[in-house]
Amino acid sequence: MDKRKNTFSIIIFPVIGFFLFIVTWEISVHIFNIPVYILPSPYNITKEIINNISMLLDHMFITFIEALSGFFIANILSILLAIVFVESQTLKKMFFPYAAAIQTTPIIAIAPFLVIWFGYDLGSKIAAATIVSFFPTLVNTTRGLKSVSQDRLDYFHTLSASRKQILFKLRVPIAIPFILSAFKISIIFILKFSIPFST
Repeated sequence: MDKRKNTFSIIIFPVIGFFLFIVTWEISVHIFNIPVYILPSPYNITKEIINNISMLLDHMFITFIEALSGFFIANILSILLAIVFVESQTLKKMFFPYAAAIQTTPIIAIAPFLVIWFGYDLGSKIAAATIVSFFPTLVNTTRGLKSVSQDRLDYFHTLSASRKQILFKLRVPIAIPFILSAFKISIIFILKFSIPFST
């Protein structure tokens, strides 16, 4: 009984809080005569969503495709590049600073170049989604691939394992939790940056 009561409390209180928030918002807009272009009321927002539902769904689908494409491209490229960096410290020293520089550059500063290079359609927006989600996976995957203990590496070396076997049978399995964690971060970055950019 207590468990069911706790579950009910967890659900009902956020619902009540949301309802009070909406009611307060609606009343405040009318009391203070706030213009629609500054803060539309929940009623006006709901009405516009219903009236333009078809257009909104079309744009939502396009944005979803852009974000999903950028997510897959970024993570595939970053995992491959992380493998290269782990296998070659020289290449990592040469190119990792450039990857970090691109990540620290605001997407709004890169956006004009993306539009020039890829056009204003899907290409530039997929490129933006790729850039913002690339670096977290690169860093986490590189860290995961390098987190193998020396004892395990020595054991594989005593078995005369090749670099390919060490990579795919030792490094990659150990790096999987790091990669999955990076995927979560990449999704957050896409939702935060690429979706507003695609509107």
